[in-house]
Amino acid sequence: MPTDTAAAARINLKLSHSARADVDRLAEQTHSSITDLVRLALSLLKIAIDEMRKGNKLIITTSEGQPLRELVIPGL
Repeated sequence: MPTDTAAAARINLKLSHSARADVDRLAEQTHSSITDLVRLALSLLKIAIDEMRKGNKLIITTSEGQPLRELVIPGL
Protein backbone atom coordinates (compact mmCIF):
# COMPACT_ATOMS: atom_id res chain seq x y z
CA MET A 1 0.00 0.00 0.00
CA PRO A 2 1.35 3.45 -0.80
CA THR A 3 1.99 5.71 2.13
CA ASP A 4 2.10 9.45 2.53
CA THR A 5 5.13 9.85 4.79
CA ALA A 6 4.52 13.58 5.20
CA ALA A 7 1.21 12.82 6.92
CA ALA A 8 2.36 9.65 8.70
CA ALA A 9 2.33 9.34 12.48
CA ARG A 10 4.24 6.79 14.54
CA ILE A 11 2.26 4.73 17.04
CA ASN A 12 3.75 2.54 19.76
CA LEU A 13 1.76 -0.48 20.93
CA LYS A 14 2.19 -2.64 23.98
CA LEU A 15 1.21 -6.22 23.11
CA SER A 16 1.33 -9.45 25.04
CA HIS A 17 3.81 -12.02 23.81
CA SER A 18 1.00 -14.09 22.30
CA ALA A 19 -0.54 -11.07 20.53
CA ARG A 20 2.88 -10.13 19.12
CA ALA A 21 3.34 -13.72 17.94
CA ASP A 22 -0.06 -13.51 16.22
CA VAL A 23 0.95 -10.24 14.50
CA ASP A 24 4.24 -11.72 13.32
CA ARG A 25 2.52 -14.89 12.06
CA LEU A 26 -0.17 -12.91 10.20
CA ALA A 27 2.43 -10.61 8.65
CA GLU A 28 4.36 -13.64 7.46
CA GLN A 29 1.25 -15.41 6.13
CA THR A 30 0.15 -12.31 4.20
CA HIS A 31 3.67 -11.37 3.09
CA SER A 32 3.06 -7.94 4.63
CA SER A 33 4.94 -5.60 6.88
CA ILE A 34 3.45 -5.08 10.32
CA THR A 35 2.53 -1.54 9.24
CA ASP A 36 0.61 -2.83 6.21
CA LEU A 37 -1.02 -5.52 8.35
CA VAL A 38 -2.30 -2.88 10.78
CA ARG A 39 -3.58 -0.75 7.89
CA LEU A 40 -5.44 -3.76 6.48
CA ALA A 41 -6.92 -4.62 9.88
CA LEU A 42 -8.12 -1.04 10.35
CA SER A 43 -9.66 -1.00 6.86
CA LEU A 44 -11.52 -4.25 7.56
CA LEU A 45 -12.68 -3.01 10.96
CA LYS A 46 -13.96 0.24 9.39
CA ILE A 47 -15.97 -1.74 6.83
CA ALA A 48 -17.36 -3.99 9.57
CA ILE A 49 -18.39 -1.06 11.77
CA ASP A 50 -19.94 0.86 8.88
CA GLU A 51 -22.03 -2.15 7.83
CA MET A 52 -23.09 -3.05 11.37
CA ARG A 53 -24.22 0.54 11.98
CA LYS A 54 -26.43 0.18 8.89
CA GLY A 55 -28.02 -2.84 10.53
CA ASN A 56 -26.24 -5.37 8.34
CA LYS A 57 -24.65 -8.58 9.59
CA LEU A 58 -21.19 -9.84 8.83
CA ILE A 59 -21.29 -13.53 8.03
CA ILE A 60 -18.54 -15.94 7.00
CA THR A 61 -19.84 -18.50 4.52
CA THR A 62 -18.54 -21.57 2.79
CA SER A 63 -17.62 -21.31 -0.86
CA GLU A 64 -21.16 -22.57 -1.56
CA GLY A 65 -22.72 -19.73 0.45
CA GLN A 66 -23.64 -21.70 3.57
CA PRO A 67 -23.31 -19.53 6.70
CA LEU A 68 -20.60 -20.68 9.09
CA ARG A 69 -20.18 -17.85 11.56
CA GLU A 70 -21.53 -14.40 12.30
CA LEU A 71 -18.92 -11.82 13.24
CA VAL A 72 -19.92 -9.68 16.19
CA ILE A 73 -18.01 -6.63 17.39
CA PRO A 74 -18.71 -5.91 21.06
CA GLY A 75 -20.06 -2.46 21.80
CA LEU A 76 -21.84 -1.95 18.49
